[in-house]
Amino acid sequence: MPFSNKPEHGGRRLAREVAAIVEASDIPILSVTERLQRSLLRWVDFCGISGRYEFVGDVQEAMSALDMLDDQAYIVGIVGFNPADWPVIWAGSAVEICSGQEFGPAFNKHVKEPRLLNLLVHEYSDAVRYRRAAARRYSVRGLENNRGLDQLIFPLRENSAFDYVLVHGETVAGEMLYAVDRAC
Repeated sequence: MPFSNKPEHGGRRLAREVAAIVEASDIPILSVTERLQRSLLRWVDFCGISGRYEFVGDVQEAMSALDMLDDQAYIVGIVGFNPADWPVIWAGSAVEICSGQEFGPAFNKHVKEPRLLNLLVHEYSDAVRYRRAAARRYSVRGLENNRGLDQLIFPLRENSAFDYVLVHGETVAGEMLYAVDRAC
């Protein structure tokens, strides 16, 4: 059998050329932090165990009035299927993406894992489509490092038919999307 040193021909690969494993799984709610448990319980108070929260007016004002915004939360407008068109409506001070940016490009700039972006887009779209909240753990495992984050995804709908997701999250391994310092 011929031997090739070119990875695209089945030869040896350098560590940086080996793809990471990207996955999402349900979070048993008892294994998340107290902060995320409180967020989920508040959501259940508003909407029951599932469902979306419907409101009139500005999404940031509505979530602020419900005391659902904190430093590790953000709101994304769900506009079509392309995350490059999804505006970040509001972002807490510990979220690396900033208000006024488009979600897809901002996420890729900080996380640099397009497959994770695709997974988040799918999850956020499903939350809006099926009108259900989700508790998900996302992980990116590779040879060099393991990264992970937990997110609660809450679907929102403004009565004039604008869809949003409110995301409460935190990093559980490595560095990903949430940081103490950010530059906006």
